[in-house]
Amino acid sequence: MDEEYLEAVLDLVDQVPPGRVMTYGTIADVVGAGLGRGGPRQVGHV
Repeated sequence: MDEEYLEAVLDLVDQVPPGRVMTYGTIADVVGAGLGRGGPRQVGHV
């Protein structure tokens, strides 16, 4: 896994407010829209 993808996932997760949730699939969709790669399994790996 490359550092750019890892940082993008962690940055997005940091934006999720306390008490709220975001699925691996949604995170993968948002990050994937910007970077053009990745999926829910990669998000889970992060």
